[in-house]
Amino acid sequence: MEMPMRSASSWAGARRLTLAGLLVAVAVAGAAALVWPASGARPGLPLPVAAGRGGASSVDRVDARFDERRLSGALVLDDLSPLRRPASAPAGSSRLHDETLVVGVALGEEAKAYPITVLQRHEIVNDDVGGVPVLVTWCPVCGTALVHDRRIDGRTYSFGNYRALYENAMTWYDHETLSLWSQPSGVALRGPLAGVRLGMLPARLATWGDWKREQPHTLVLAEGFGSDSEERTNPLADSPEAFVIGVVVAGGAKAYPLDVIAGAAVNDEVAGVPVLVYARDRGASVYVFDRRVSGDPLTFEWAGEQLRDRETRSLWDASTGEAVEGRWKGAVLRRVPYGTAFGWAWRAFYPDAGVYEPPRES
Repeated sequence: MEMPMRSASSWAGARRLTLAGLLVAVAVAGAAALVWPASGARPGLPLPVAAGRGGASSVDRVDARFDERRLSGALVLDDLSPLRRPASAPAGSSRLHDETLVVGVALGEEAKAYPITVLQRHEIVNDDVGGVPVLVTWCPVCGTALVHDRRIDGRTYSFGNYRALYENAMTWYDHETLSLWSQPSGVALRGPLAGVRLGMLPARLATWGDWKREQPHTLVLAEGFGSDSEERTNPLADSPEAFVIGVVVAGGAKAYPLDVIAGAAVNDEVAGVPVLVYARDRGASVYVFDRRVSGDPLTFEWAGEQLRDRETRSLWDASTGEAVEGRWKGAVLRRVPYGTAFGWAWRAFYPDAGVYEPPRES
């Protein structure tokens, strides 16, 4: 049975998923309660890894640490039909509302947008962007949007949906080996590919209006979008207190609660990597950059609608991360892969990860 679409009120209100298994997740008005199997503490998941560049994806191999008791629900292949190389259309032909939430991917000379309203019904898209085979996924239970490279050791794989959850999050299978995968980590949990971890690609959760401004030549998924009210639904803007931005880099992970960083340009570090994190459009458009230029970290602050680094006073475009004025004009900050999730889901994925706290005023 297909999971029902969620209205703005249902995102902000009670959320309940009941499956014939051992796990039950309940999140109410941004607060969360988890009922876990009685077998002990949850182990967390292996950290994602950024995908390599070039003709074939660099994959990692890790200890999958699969625990059958943490898998809930019947394993039903493609209960929600995934999309495979769906048709795309120019931005100008789309009737999407500017406030519609999309997953934006820009690779090489191509950019594409995947509306959350479409992902709600399919959850998985197998596509190609800029010549890179991509896997775009959305977990409506966890509020997690991720993009991975579908290549493993030079071979391109195609993915489908399992009905089951692992650690309260969606699972996939690949059509070639029927291995079972975890969405938040991109790791194959069991099967012939157990322990393989897909490379995560930089992508951005944004409003359609913001993405079009940043990528005016973008394509957009040419699928049916849903009703007018569904297209305007934005879970991040509707309940920012419930969401975190999860940054995973260099073997480390850290969560940035949307309500905590609201309006701020956060200069921080994750596993020794200097990062810049901020959100716009009431938390709907999220940005994470590596704030190093020529090897040296910069410290950013808002200057109206632009960013300014304190070290050289250069001005930077807040949408693209490109310096538009000053010493660093023409330099572009490197995007850092990230994910979004309800806070309870992030804690389940990465129980040992840090959580950002703003500096205390002296």
